[in-house]
Amino acid sequence: MSTQTLTRLEKVPVSPELLYRLLFGRPMTQLLYAAWDLGLFQLLSKAPLTLAEICERLALPRHSTDMLLNTCVALGLLKKEDGSYANTPLSENYLVAENTFYLGGLLEHFRRHVFPAWDSFKEAIQQDRPQIVGDAGKSDIFEATRRPDVDTELFIAAMHNLSVSDGLILAEGFDFSPFTRLLDIGGGSGALSLAVAERHPRIQAVVFDRPQVCSIAERYIQAAGLGSRVSTRPGDAFSDALPERADVVVLSLFIHAFGLKRSTPILEKCLCALPPGGCVLIYEPMLYPGRTGPLTTLLSSLNMLLVTPSGGDVTAQDYMQWLEKLGFESVFYKALPSIRHLVGGFKPKA
Repeated sequence: MSTQTLTRLEKVPVSPELLYRLLFGRPMTQLLYAAWDLGLFQLLSKAPLTLAEICERLALPRHSTDMLLNTCVALGLLKKEDGSYANTPLSENYLVAENTFYLGGLLEHFRRHVFPAWDSFKEAIQQDRPQIVGDAGKSDIFEATRRPDVDTELFIAAMHNLSVSDGLILAEGFDFSPFTRLLDIGGGSGALSLAVAERHPRIQAVVFDRPQVCSIAERYIQAAGLGSRVSTRPGDAFSDALPERADVVVLSLFIHAFGLKRSTPILEKCLCALPPGGCVLIYEPMLYPGRTGPLTTLLSSLNMLLVTPSGGDVTAQDYMQWLEKLGFESVFYKALPSIRHLVGGFKPKA
């Protein structure tokens, strides 16, 4: 460590607050996991409790628990009124297991696969390649979770968590009324298909994914009670023909995982398989035109660098130009109230 030259104190040029927040990014993550692992949010879902009651129920010491609870309040995870602590709507909806939007699978996935890769972030930048290590040393999240074991279950649960709310947003944000058969390529748990089918009774949906993923998706479909209108079709979008008769195709959290170049043959298959007037929908995180935001999308893109060989996020303009070059017409962009936005195009009618 170098010794700074002592000079006469002058006015501080800029506040270091942002650097402090960056330095405490990892501690805040550790706090979230500690509170979640201890069952704090689950406990407070039942009723507000005092510090003493929380300590008794969770068998925790008073001093450290008091520090944890008050920091959770400062972060917006808990609220404190009249000496009692309760979940905020954020923690109640996303950190309590019984709730529809629970993100437990996503938290486990990040802990098991994503955070270890981020520990090698500098190497990812220097080498321009993923750092994830999974089964048989695979450096690709999809290869690392290919086997029908706990890794695949965990990965699909994480993707389901990400897609439940976004599925509702897509179902409300796009007019599916002209269409009757949806193909969800790389559809995972079927969360998007289920949301669209629930909102649009005319839709029959097919989730097209790897065989071991389809077997997991079947359970989500049956649990939703939509087995008569949402089905699965095992296959590999890169090597197999697409299921027939779809008039609208959705690719969500797919292209950003593989990149435009690697995904081009799949979009060409979509163009061939769709009937005239059929539509392809790309539902992905998208960068601003200058590529300096949104921050969540930039971090999502860096995450793809860490866990995939060719993934990353691009702008809506990039997607639109890509679809036009491939032969789609009436290409459009629609901002939605989600980290994902919508770009689509139609197969020419003549």
